[in-house]
Amino acid sequence: MLTIAQIINKVDPGRLDRSEYVRITRLKYGLSKQTKLPKAVALAYSKRENYISPARYTCLVKAIDDKGNVKLSCSCPDFTFHGYEYNLYRRGAADIIYGNGERPTVNNYGVGCCKHLVMLINELFVQKKLDKLLNFKDAVKPKGGTKR
Repeated sequence: MLTIAQIINKVDPGRLDRSEYVRITRLKYGLSKQTKLPKAVALAYSKRENYISPARYTCLVKAIDDKGNVKLSCSCPDFTFHGYEYNLYRRGAADIIYGNGERPTVNNYGVGCCKHLVMLINELFVQKKLDKLLNFKDAVKPKGGTKR
C-alpha cells in the first residue's frame, strides 16, 4: 500500500513537467459507497498551444484506509502499458482494470503515475480536497448519522 506522497515522489521530472498541459474536467468528489472513504473521479485530456487532444481519459483517486493509502487508476495508455497499473497493483495501490495483469516487457517504469493523475492530484490540492484524502478520519461520516 502506498500514499499519494510516496507515489508522486517516484514520478519522473519529465512527467511532472508535462502534466501542466493536462486539463481536468467533470471532477466529482465524494465518498465511496462501499468504504465510506473519499474518492475523486475526473476526465483528463492534453491541451497545448494550437493542439487539443481528442482523447479523454478517466482518472480515479480513491482512499482505501484511514492511514492515507490510496488506489489510483487512469485509462490512458501510459498508465496501463508502461507498468504503472501493474506496479501499483503489486503494492496494493491500484486494481488491474485496463491492462491484462501481465508484467510489461518494455518501458517498465516502476512505481509512479501518469501526467493525468499528477494533474488530478494537483487539482485536488488546489481545491483543498487533498487534505481529506490524506486525513480520512475527518472525512468519514460517523455511524448512526442522519440519512439523506
